[in-house]
Amino acid sequence: MKSISVISSLLISILASSGATALSLPPEGYFPPEPPNPPVSATKSLSISSSLGDKVEIYANGNMQAKLLVKYELSSGFYNPKITLKQKDLGSDLPSTWNVSFIDNGFSHLLDTRSITARSLEKSQTAEVVYVTSKEVDYMDICVELTAEHIRHGVKTSSTCFENTNQDRVLVTAKQPVIYSNNDFEIKYTNEVKNKKLTIKNYSISPKENVKNLVFKVGDGHLRVPDSKNNVYSIPKNSKLLQVNSNGSYLSFAEFLPGGINTYRTESSISDPWVLEVLNDSKALLNLAYGTGNDLVTTTNTDKCIRWGFRPLPTGSGYVKYCIEFQKIKTNAWPMPLATTHRKTHNIYMMDNYGTSHKLSFRFIDGALYYGNEHIK
Repeated sequence: MKSISVISSLLISILASSGATALSLPPEGYFPPEPPNPPVSATKSLSISSSLGDKVEIYANGNMQAKLLVKYELSSGFYNPKITLKQKDLGSDLPSTWNVSFIDNGFSHLLDTRSITARSLEKSQTAEVVYVTSKEVDYMDICVELTAEHIRHGVKTSSTCFENTNQDRVLVTAKQPVIYSNNDFEIKYTNEVKNKKLTIKNYSISPKENVKNLVFKVGDGHLRVPDSKNNVYSIPKNSKLLQVNSNGSYLSFAEFLPGGINTYRTESSISDPWVLEVLNDSKALLNLAYGTGNDLVTTTNTDKCIRWGFRPLPTGSGYVKYCIEFQKIKTNAWPMPLATTHRKTHNIYMMDNYGTSHKLSFRFIDGALYYGNEHIK
């Protein structure tokens, strides 16, 4: 009993001392603060638009891209945003015939050259360009979904797919591309050159007046590549179109040349060389060299040195080599010999600046050149 009294006195003394820590209970009606609510959305703002507003047209060729601009401002604490394009009011993925990319493929984006004044980007906003193509004629109301991460609240998603705001969607219409053919390109004779047995004519091929606002690129492998001096040397055996009899009784060949070259020619070392000065048309997409001949000489007599000698130079310093004795020999005459060959058709494939492919057809009928169904003389 005495021990209890001593302990009680000691506790009272400690609590009463000036150095003791005060202990107090919370006042009546006090409640501790609740932790902050997790953010409802990953973004403070999110929109999608195009340079033409909420509607844009493309060609359904799988290449022309609709250029869409996604602008957003992340909510505080969010990072690693990921953008996905969806179907408006459904929130589902785009069909497999539509492709989304974050890389510009270099083709033109607008069929309509007008544009609206774009809203300025707020300092706190980020902009990202997304590109859409379609392989089929279709239309798609496209919205945007953005997913971001938070260190405390995990992954959150924002979307314009179920909103009704000024920039919540873009209607992308993929329309049938315009396909051009031989009828839309003019083939025009420019000039020619002759040697003893051959006639070589040049033709320029250019778009007609109805083909406007387009830039065409001929596919790889169709056109001969010029040398460093912008000349092309004739190689009939490699021609895209070739009809020849190995005995030289007839030869027809066609080689396709790029626009802007200087000459189409033979090597000067042949027995009967020729040079065709190509008259270039500034509108020409390409040139066509068409050669024909009959009863071609298959061999020619040339001099071959069979014994060499050396004589001193007039300066007295050194010697010069010279031929003492020649011998007549037969060599192959250009462009023979060629094996009997019949390559009668060839198509030139081109792509325009919208990514649409076009085709020009050429053929030989008994050595005569046809451009589509038109006989070229």
